[in-house]
Amino acid sequence: MRKIPIIAGVVAAAALTLTACGSSAPPTFTSKGSIELYSESGPVGDPLDGAQVLILDPSGKIITAAPLTFSYSGTGLVSGTFYSFTVKVPTGLSEYGIQVPNQGPASIVWETEAQMRSGPALEAEDDAGVG
Repeated sequence: MRKIPIIAGVVAAAALTLTACGSSAPPTFTSKGSIELYSESGPVGDPLDGAQVLILDPSGKIITAAPLTFSYSGTGLVSGTFYSFTVKVPTGLSEYGIQVPNQGPASIVWETEAQMRSGPALEAEDDAGVG
């Protein structure tokens, strides 16, 4: 008979349930942001549509990611393509890093919680190799 593993499994499951119920996730808020990809050399199309924007904590650790959604394009002296993103982030961080896709760590823009709540708006230059 193998009663001990079953009892141990039930006790372990109960302990995990109690631990999960006893711990609470930090409160979060939803941030809706935008990125303008601009170019002085003409229309840029939608090279970032679906690419992931990364949200970082103050230590540089990724806390969440969200896909960019194409919004619209405009032309003039400078052509721009606009994207939006929506993320849930924890409250209370001293700053939040937003990393533009395909531009590496140099593209990280740091925002306060108030800026994240009001909707961060970033710019990236396509001529720098985004698309």
